Amino acid sequence: MKNITQRDIASPPNKYEAYLYRYTNLENQISYVGIHKGSVDDSYKHSSACKEFADVFNNADSKLKFEVLKYGSYLEMRTSEHSILKKDDARNNPMYYNKTNGHAAYVEPREDMIKLFVEQINDGSYESNIEDIAIHTAMDFIQVRFEHNAALQKSIKQYIDDENGNTDRCDPLTVLEGRGEKGQDKRLDGNTTLFGAAQSKHATKIPVRRIPYESHIHLTDFEINRVGRLLNKKAEVEKKATDKKDAIKDILEAYSNGIPVSAPSNVSMLKLYGFPSAMIFSINKEVKQLIAKEEGLKNNQLFINYNASPDNKTLKDVSESFSYRPGCCSVISSSAKLSVERILEKLYANAIIKDKVDNKKCMVVIHHPSVEDAHLWKTKIQPAWIEKLDKLLKLEYVVEFYEMDMWKSDGSKKAA
Repeated sequence: MKNITQRDIASPPNKYEAYLYRYTNLENQISYVGIHKGSVDDSYKHSSACKEFADVFNNADSKLKFEVLKYGSYLEMRTSEHSILKKDDARNNPMYYNKTNGHAAYVEPREDMIKLFVEQINDGSYESNIEDIAIHTAMDFIQVRFEHNAALQKSIKQYIDDENGNTDRCDPLTVLEGRGEKGQDKRLDGNTTLFGAAQSKHATKIPVRRIPYESHIHLTDFEINRVGRLLNKKAEVEKKATDKKDAIKDILEAYSNGIPVSAPSNVSMLKLYGFPSAMIFSINKEVKQLIAKEEGLKNNQLFINYNASPDNKTLKDVSESFSYRPGCCSVISSSAKLSVERILEKLYANAIIKDKVDNKKCMVVIHHPSVEDAHLWKTKIQPAWIEKLDKLLKLEYVVEFYEMDMWKSDGSKKAA
């Protein structure tokens, strides 16, 4: 279109479902923000119902700027669109053609408010006092960790015993006043410290910082959970930093709140917790596997672990069945770690054994450790290796892949 005089299109990733875009009328700086489920290269223009914008868009003399701001899943783009429009109140803002603030696909936890609350706690905004341990062992608490750490509790107990029951050097427990369902207080942070101190026969008191109800009422329960984990980011003598299991619990909670596993807000929080990118990828992979297994159970299906009995025997039997075929040998491989070296070794071994038919075909029996590994195998790994092996081995040798089933019936009547 000739009236689009400026373009600023962000470089697209290899794979995306939707994108977030903006049109700006350069004559008055009024904008229209929207999303599209599809490719940035297709024929889509916009979905505005605003007559004023339609008149500008159709006018050949108009001067418009078109921008693609972000790529990702459709749910992520809907939420990003809503964030922009809501922030500027586009519905009532004369600088927008949008007649609505959109609708978020899921509620993004407010990272800025989480960080600010944690900073206030760590900066000493809330005074610490000494209280009876008995008050807190009876108090409800928010479990932000995946599991309790018995070893660390024992270590804290021994440390306090060495101090004759004195807990002055322990970090204070963090209590949210009135956070309970019936208005009771709830402990946000310090469970490990408390349970360790409670095991010490000499300890009777413990430091506590109480946060008034009005200071945390604006945060959702999910945001409070993230505050609890972020408080454990820095490793200390008396405390254990947020670990991988805690992070998995966090992302599962996010998923239960309608937030996609790989949503930018999840990645950002995991970075704040102190996890490197490689670890974040591993965490999200495990979460997706847990979710897939849960969905499988709902459908009376079990994920097959070919490293365990009895399915390891099935895997071996399938592989051996291919080796009985004339001119064929076989190897077993995980889709998460394809061993091309083993394939070549197998072909070579079969080629040099005297008095044996030269097996020039190798069947690679693939099993999937996780649903995510299966997806990567089908979309990236297998196509890439088929191309490479075909080119390297030419017509003399053939390598084919056979994929084992990932799911089986759990034996229930429903599954039948």
